[in-house]
Amino acid sequence: MAMTVVTGAAGAIGSACVRLLLRGGGSVVGVDARPFPSDLKEEPSFTGITLSSQDDLAHDSLMKDLLAPQVDAAGGKVAGLICAHGGNPPDVGIDNANYSSPSGTPTEVFVRQYEFNVLSCVAPVSALMPGIIEAGGSVVLASSVNGILGIGETPYSCAKAALHPLAMNIATAYGKHGVNANAVAIGTVASPAIWKSALEADKEILNKIGARNPRAKVGTPEEAAHVMVWLTSKDSALINGSVIVADGGWSIAAGTCRADSSGSWFNT
Repeated sequence: MAMTVVTGAAGAIGSACVRLLLRGGGSVVGVDARPFPSDLKEEPSFTGITLSSQDDLAHDSLMKDLLAPQVDAAGGKVAGLICAHGGNPPDVGIDNANYSSPSGTPTEVFVRQYEFNVLSCVAPVSALMPGIIEAGGSVVLASSVNGILGIGETPYSCAKAALHPLAMNIATAYGKHGVNANAVAIGTVASPAIWKSALEADKEILNKIGARNPRAKVGTPEEAAHVMVWLTSKDSALINGSVIVADGGWSIAAGTCRADSSGSWFNT
């Protein structure tokens, strides 16, 4: 049975990825610091690895130690790695608007975002690459439209953009072994956990963002998961080293935006 590893597996997009993979008949190892949804814990083909914090993902030796038994149990083969984690570090805050400007933002905020969003992908990739090569598997990295547009949140945007050459270099280095690697620049997704504080401040925030999208609404975690899981399938074999924009057309319609004086770019 093919094994796929999903980081951020307890989150909205990550758990949706796990459900799709299980529905397809594979086995899934989920990695997260948050509690896994109860329905996943009841699945016999799901194994959850609980971290002390998301920062654990950035430690090479820890990732190798935690994942090695799962790889051995799968016969040394890893069909896919979906890095569905990310976002803003808790110490930076879930709302990154205070650190939007390219200037005047402390350099340590850039470093923190890089650790939280980039190095946390590098270590799992390194730990699992022998198994991915053995299986001719796939790597999918959850990026953001922030990484391709100038919509503010500069440190976060820079960190997400750094995932793009990571995917490209994985593709060029290991493509001869049948390995595919891509990044997905995800647009706004309606996740209660991510948008909790913003919705409390403005219950129309997701409608405002959706109004600027050609389809007049934001995405769902399941829609984002379908894109990411498809990129681990053999049907996507010709897509390698690419940045797939999955935002419903938001980036072509809204383009590059400027934050207003309050740091908000989504108001209509």
